[in-house]
Amino acid sequence: MNKPFDQTEVMLRVKNLLRVRAAYLVKQDIAKELEKKVKERTSELDKATDTLIKIMARVSEMRDNDTGKHVIRVGKYARILSEALGLPAHICYLIEKAAPLHDIGKIGIPDHILLKQGKLTDMEWERMRNHAQMGADLLASHESLMVQLAASIALSHHEHWDGNGYPKQLRAASIPIEGRITATSDVFDALTSQRPYKEAWPMQKAIEYIESKAGAHFDPQLVKLFIENIDKIIAIREQYKDLTENSIQQPIASRSTAMSS
Repeated sequence: MNKPFDQTEVMLRVKNLLRVRAAYLVKQDIAKELEKKVKERTSELDKATDTLIKIMARVSEMRDNDTGKHVIRVGKYARILSEALGLPAHICYLIEKAAPLHDIGKIGIPDHILLKQGKLTDMEWERMRNHAQMGADLLASHESLMVQLAASIALSHHEHWDGNGYPKQLRAASIPIEGRITATSDVFDALTSQRPYKEAWPMQKAIEYIESKAGAHFDPQLVKLFIENIDKIIAIREQYKDLTENSIQQPIASRSTAMSS
């Protein structure tokens, strides 16, 4: 404003500025309220997604393990290995949530194969191996990063470090890290869990098996981290123990070794 001030002009200008300020504060309050609602909505969607993933994982697991604890443990183990490897916190979180869907493709495997007690025939084993690709195909169309990680895990968690896995015979670092992490987690839990076609291995024997397969089945670095964090792994194993689990210390059946590899 120019001097000397005109009283009428000053009053009008002050009133206009106060109106602008009031409008700005209202807009700011609206923005904060919208931001709050967006956060609440995002949180609701995250919870819904998390719940749906848990349900899908449980459905795939219930056919040969009615407690569903296996998939929870695999996710928890995967989180421990991801953090030990130094992956970003949000990736560790996503891997924990995605890893339980590793065997979602088993939905497409007939019960007479999935629940067979004893060694599978070559034809049955070939059919069983298809669950990796089926799981990836089931999840691949969704754009969510969590679901995309789950698709990658479903496809790659049976690949071997030495290239002798399936379905793509990927080797070493060409196997996605999320697949390598889940492979180690899944096999350990499969070995130490009872199934219709096998008894649980003793904990120490399972640990020795994981160590013996470093550089063949498993990423050697992940095996090292697994052993370094074994106390955390065992704590998770106990926390999420199957209610029907017994402690029969018998060697694993021939089919289970094939299942875990």
